[in-house]
Amino acid sequence: MAPRVARGQKNSTIKDVTMCKIHLSISQDASVGIDQSEAMLWTRIKDDIELQLPNNPDRSWSSWKKRYQGISKDVALFLAKEEEVE
Repeated sequence: MAPRVARGQKNSTIKDVTMCKIHLSISQDASVGIDQSEAMLWTRIKDDIELQLPNNPDRSWSSWKKRYQGISKDVALFLAKEEEVE
């Protein structure tokens, strides 16, 4: 079995930041409102990511959603710890 090759940290960070910015923009879009389905929200996010990062491998909307959930959980834990310190 071949050893796993780590993905580029800088590339991952760029993807993560781009995804979070797009999520924030789309989720706060008043013209769409809160009535959009989960699939519609994440399909819009996926489509925008593909426009902004055209050289990315094709990922499903559910894959982007799963990545975002991991980031969101880590941010929530960080903020909770930061609040404890203050």
